[in-house]
Amino acid sequence: MAAHPLESSTMIPEIDNTSSFALAEIAALFEQSFDSPFDGLLWNWKYGEGRGRATVARYQGELIAHYGGMPRDISYFGEHHKAIQIGDVMVLPQYRTHYGKGSVFFTVASSFLERQIGYTVDHLLGFGFPDRKTMQLATRLGLYKPTDELVELRYPVDLPPHASVPYELSHPDVSDPAFHKSVDRLWQLFREEMQQAVVGLRDWNYLQYRYLQHPADCYRIHGLKKPGSDDIAGVVVLRRHEENYLVMDIVGSRSEFANILRSTIHYLSLMGDNPGLKCWITSHWQQAMLIEGAGIHGLNIAIPCNSWTPGPEADILSGAWWLTAGDTDFL
Repeated sequence: MAAHPLESSTMIPEIDNTSSFALAEIAALFEQSFDSPFDGLLWNWKYGEGRGRATVARYQGELIAHYGGMPRDISYFGEHHKAIQIGDVMVLPQYRTHYGKGSVFFTVASSFLERQIGYTVDHLLGFGFPDRKTMQLATRLGLYKPTDELVELRYPVDLPPHASVPYELSHPDVSDPAFHKSVDRLWQLFREEMQQAVVGLRDWNYLQYRYLQHPADCYRIHGLKKPGSDDIAGVVVLRRHEENYLVMDIVGSRSEFANILRSTIHYLSLMGDNPGLKCWITSHWQQAMLIEGAGIHGLNIAIPCNSWTPGPEADILSGAWWLTAGDTDFL
């Protein structure tokens, strides 16, 4: 079979906020790229109503590649900035035989980075969750550099008798404005403690959209408070993942995260609903999420930064990102 032309001159990148293609086109590209069913509701949740950014490539009128991103408000070493989360990088299988600087992948990736990420455009940073193979390819092409990796912490089902369990787990009324204010207060506390880090916004509006308006998955938002108190001391978001509960997000004082995790494990066990608890966290910050008996496991997921356009360098961002499972778009 004759090879497809791969020189960048044969493809015209189309840059838009996802309006340069029909949903049926992206569905066909998605299903051929990932060999998985396309979910239009999930796509709209990520990119719809002007939320998304994309570079696409066509060959002879056919949509053959997509490199997308979802803007995110961040605290960048204490200052408000915009980042963009890379997602749904897709190239039709027949165009993956070549990965050099004339490849389809390079064309859409470099075009996206030039238009979306760096000092002179809308998003200071880009971030994503590529596997090791993709990370190595993008690094070789000069597009990304590594800054950290995700690890998985697996917690013991039974706490030791002496373990501190200072908080009660509650099921807050998520329609209650008082709870919303508590989340915002806890986010501001966490943000102040993370002045030497890069962390995505975690106020109530973000949690509501990320978890309560997600079209596919079910999440449990819990408040934690001391017995006899009405003040929320922390918030933890859980979902079932494989055979365990996965900590998607945690908001509060970082110094209390270990107590929040112990209390969560304790009350899940009391309710007879503890198949095991785990969390994903960037490696640099794993100490904040460790408790006695926790095991640490690699996930083969890297945290990259843009190295194609002028922007914050990898040595500045090394170990800076606080990212959890909730920062992904695929869980």
